[in-house]
Amino acid sequence: MAGHSKASVVAAVAGNLIITILKTGAWFLSGSGAMLSEAIHSAADSANQALLLFGISRADRPATPKHPYGFGRERYVWALISAMGIFVFGCGVTLYHGIHQLLHPEPTNVTWITWVVLGLAFVIDGYVLSVAIKEARAHKGDSSWMSYLKNKADPMLLAVLFEDGIAVFGILVASAGIGLSLWTGYPIFDGIASVIIALLLGLLAFVLALKNKSLLVGESAEPEIVEKIRAVLNDKDAVASIGSMRTRVIGAGEHAVDVNLDIDSKVVVEQVLPEFAELFKSGDTELVRAFGHRVVERMGEVVDELEKEIKERVPSATLIDIEED
Repeated sequence: MAGHSKASVVAAVAGNLIITILKTGAWFLSGSGAMLSEAIHSAADSANQALLLFGISRADRPATPKHPYGFGRERYVWALISAMGIFVFGCGVTLYHGIHQLLHPEPTNVTWITWVVLGLAFVIDGYVLSVAIKEARAHKGDSSWMSYLKNKADPMLLAVLFEDGIAVFGILVASAGIGLSLWTGYPIFDGIASVIIALLLGLLAFVLALKNKSLLVGESAEPEIVEKIRAVLNDKDAVASIGSMRTRVIGAGEHAVDVNLDIDSKVVVEQVLPEFAELFKSGDTELVRAFGHRVVERMGEVVDELEKEIKERVPSATLIDIEED
């Protein structure tokens, strides 16, 4: 999961840096408020996606004695910081400029350069978005897009999908605002476009903040993963009952599983008994002790087998703790 998220984020950072330079130049030449909003938007996207890239590199560090569960959830910390950056620098600054443009409209000097930059930005943002969509499609499986985005998507990839989706839509909004201002002679449409872009960024920041907050607090695995784990436990003859089972997300595509269960001692004895059937005829009391030891040992083997089968059925279950009540 980390690998495909990183590829999307790298593409997004590179694309947005190029777009930021182009839009800033176009704003300098035209004085368009919508173009300035777009430049701010792309600059904020570049900075925030650089934070995501940093978060991925931090999260990929191996576990240490001080952090035995690894650093997988650190990516959610940086993704949350990125969401705050989108809100402050993307939404806040853009909204301020848009309102200023509405209150104090100024004519713009739009030339063919403005339209070329908008076209190039649309192509680049569209390409980055297509990369993210392609990688998301490869990992969502049979799930619907709504279910994938809500429950399964790595917040890093989610941020790229939403940011570049809004970026593509924002270019259309900016183009409409600039075009209406030129057509009608009223620069107020330029300011309206800036406000719309700002509100979209604010909505994006809110959605990403909620998602990452949930993962940091401790979000359970998806229902289908829980059901697969429960199926493994129920298929084991030696498992009498499942007391409790808890799962939690500890990183991108990584889950911890804690299970308390009862092992059926009668089943375990029946499994061990054939090993001692002939030897019991001698009446040696040491065999009774050996038998008892073997029963306890077999119970441990049952737990080991369950852990192995869960990892085979659910590869994302990287940390499994099974205790016998």
